Amino acid sequence: MILGSSTLRRVALDLPADAEQACVAGVAASCPDVKTQSRHKERQGNMNRPFAYLLAGLLALTALGSAQTPRTGGTLVMASQSEPDLWDPQRVTSALAFQFQTLMYDTLVVLDFDVATIRPHIATSWNISEDGLTYTFNLRDDVLFHSGRAMTADDWVWSFERLLNSSPPSPSAWRLGQVDSISAPDSSTLVIELVEPYSELLLQLTMSFLSVLDREKVEALGERYGIDGGGGTGPFKFVSWNPGQELVLERNPDYTWGPDIHDNTGPAYIERIVRRQIPELTTYLFELELGNIDVALGLPPTEVERLSTTPGVVVVETTPRPSVEFLGFKTSRPLMQDERVRRALSYAVDRLELADTIWFGQATVPTGVLLPSTPGYSVAAEPMWAFDDAEAARRLLDEAGWVAGSDGIRVKDGQRLEIELLVSNSPLNQELSAFLQQMWRDVGVQTNIQIPELAAFWGITRTEVYDVFFLNYGFSSAVDILGTYFLSTNMPAPNRMSWDDPRTDELLGIASTAVDDATKYAAIEEIQEIVAQAGIFLPVVNVRSFLGTSDRVENLRNSGQYLLSLSKLLDTWLRN
Repeated sequence: MILGSSTLRRVALDLPADAEQACVAGVAASCPDVKTQSRHKERQGNMNRPFAYLLAGLLALTALGSAQTPRTGGTLVMASQSEPDLWDPQRVTSALAFQFQTLMYDTLVVLDFDVATIRPHIATSWNISEDGLTYTFNLRDDVLFHSGRAMTADDWVWSFERLLNSSPPSPSAWRLGQVDSISAPDSSTLVIELVEPYSELLLQLTMSFLSVLDREKVEALGERYGIDGGGGTGPFKFVSWNPGQELVLERNPDYTWGPDIHDNTGPAYIERIVRRQIPELTTYLFELELGNIDVALGLPPTEVERLSTTPGVVVVETTPRPSVEFLGFKTSRPLMQDERVRRALSYAVDRLELADTIWFGQATVPTGVLLPSTPGYSVAAEPMWAFDDAEAARRLLDEAGWVAGSDGIRVKDGQRLEIELLVSNSPLNQELSAFLQQMWRDVGVQTNIQIPELAAFWGITRTEVYDVFFLNYGFSSAVDILGTYFLSTNMPAPNRMSWDDPRTDELLGIASTAVDDATKYAAIEEIQEIVAQAGIFLPVVNVRSFLGTSDRVENLRNSGQYLLSLSKLLDTWLRN
C-alpha cells in the first residue's frame, strides 16, 4: 500500500460522540449492566457500521504518489511511547526494534508487501534440495557494510553462528530450525544444512532478527553492541542512541542493493531519521498535532476520530496485521478440565459488544485462531468454535451439572462455579475484565479478577493460580503461532493453556517438516479443528491499527509483517 499523505486528510470514521467507559475492574457492585450500556449505545447511533478508507480516494492517492518527483533530503521524526533496551537484532525481538533493525540491516530474502510472497534481497537466488535439508543461496557481490568493508558469505556464516551459539541464548535462534552446518564454499555462496526439513526457513529468513552483522563492529563494541553503535548493510546507519530520549540514523549513501519490492532500490531519499521516545500520551499526541512528529507509531482508539479531522495530521490505517487479542483456558486447573465449562465460558463472551465498546469499534471479530488470509486457514473449523451464544453457554453448564444457586451463581456438589481471571494492569484490561465478569455472571459464573503489573504478570502466567488469562499474539505464519501456543513442550509458557495433546504435537511436527504445501496445510487445518473443538482458546478481537503522520510525508508503505513493518523507507520522502 502506498500512501500519498498530502492528498488524504482523514479516514472515513463512524464513532460515537461520547463512548461509554466501563467500571473499574473488580468492583462488581458499581458495574453497569452490559445490556443497559448496549441500549444506551443504540441511542447514540449504530457503532457496527464499518469505517474505512474510501476506495476511490485510495486509488487516487496511489496514482498521484507515483506521478510526483520524490525530493531528496530532510529529517523524518518518528515517535513511540516505548523502546527496547537495545537494538541488536539477535538479542531483542520487540516489534518496535524490528522496524528499526529493518532500516539498519539486511536479510537474505524479504517478504513482499502482500505479506505472502518471498522475494530476493542479498540472496539473488536459492536452491532447496529435494529432501528439504540443504539450502544454497547465491549472494550479491556488491554489498558493503556501513564501515565500507565488502560483505561476503563468510559474514553470513559468522552472523548465524553467533545467533546459534550466543550466551545467553538468542531469543531468535529457533528461527533457523535444526541446523547441522553453515558454510561458505566461496565468497558469494552460502549453504545451510538442516538436521530435518523446516518448511518455515525461508519465511524466517525475511525477519530482521536474521540479518547479517559486521563482525568487526560487534567485536569492537562487545556487550555494548546495539547500545553504543551497530554495523549492518542497511539503507540507514546507526549514529547514536540516548536511551529514553532518541535514536538517530543517517542515510547510507552507498546503498544501491535494496530489494525490488521498492520502486527505489537506494539510496534512500530521507537524509536522517530521528526516533523519539515520548511515554506520556498527551505529550505524544500534542507533538503530532503541532507537526513536531512526522510518524507516530501507533494511535490509541480513543483518539482516531479526533485526529482524523486535525489539520496537518493524516490518520493511516495500516495493512491488516496478524495480531489477535485472546482468552486462554488453563486445562490443568480443576474447573477447566471440563470441556463443557471451557466452551460455555467462550460462548458467553459477546465479542461484538467488546469490539464496539472496549475498542471503540476499531476491532473486528475473528473467525478463528488464524486470519482468513493466512495460508492454511481452516474454513471447516469455523462452525466448531464456541462463539457468541449465551444460551448455548447456559445449556452446556446445565449439561455439565451446574445448577443456579439462590444468588444466581451455579453450584455443583456443594462447589460454586467460581473462576480466576488473570489480566495485566492497563486501563483497557480493567474495562475488559469488568465486561467479562458481567457476561460470565449472566450465565451463572462468578469471576475473581487478578490484575498484576506487567512485570509480575509474566511470572504469574507460568503458575497454576488462575483459570483464564488474556493476552495478544502476533505471528508470521500458521506454524509460528500454532507451534508457539499449542506444542506440549512449550508448557508452562507460552503454552499457558497446558494443552498436552499427542495428536496436536504430531501434526505440528508434520507441518514444520513438510516439504510440500499440501501436507503442511492439511496438518495446519486439522490443528485448528482440534483447538476449536477443545475450547481451550478464544480469539476475541483483531484490533485495527493506526498510525499518525504529518501531511509532508509521501509514499509511506506498510505491511503487516511482524505486527507492523514500514519496511526500509526507500520510497518515502518529505515535502518541504
